[in-house]
Amino acid sequence: MENNRKDNLSSQCGVALITVLIISLCSLALMGGVFYMLKSGLRVATINKQFTTAKEASAGGIEYGVAIVKAVISHDGNLPDDLQESLGIPSSYEEILKENIYLCKNSDNPSELPRPLKLDIETQCDYSTGQNCFNLKIIVQCLYSIPIPGSESLVFPPPPGGTKSNPPQYVFYRIRSIAKEQQTNNTADIEAVYRITR
Repeated sequence: MENNRKDNLSSQCGVALITVLIISLCSLALMGGVFYMLKSGLRVATINKQFTTAKEASAGGIEYGVAIVKAVISHDGNLPDDLQESLGIPSSYEEILKENIYLCKNSDNPSELPRPLKLDIETQCDYSTGQNCFNLKIIVQCLYSIPIPGSESLVFPPPPGGTKSNPPQYVFYRIRSIAKEQQTNNTADIEAVYRITR
């Protein structure tokens, strides 16, 4: 009797199908990994952009605080009403501007630092253009003043500002700006020491 059985063990018919399936699974895994990396990279880039925006808003608050100090110093502590209004300072703050910012004194308790000027500002924004809205809290406080080294004796050239009876001084201010984004609550907090000569 003849044996007409087909030997399937040595046949190569299914090897191509299995190879194609393995290559397809490997390429799907590779594409999934690339997609995951792109998605997580985009998320990190978005978080970085939001933090950078909050940090820039807070830095703008520092510049705003410096502008307030410069305006108070240049007007000898008596800001005109229109300038005070354009800076966003309530009219009830006139005493703080004159005594605590300009004179750098605390009349209630001379051994303590002057009371700080605290302002809460909400930025104008337009959501259709992608602008972020921030709540800014700006704190300006006079720390202390010291005579400029050499202002008590004869030096050449003399230090800027001051008179014989009122020698020039360095006045140090602490300016803190806290910017909080309204939508995502990202917060940036920057504090600076500003020195001015008068």
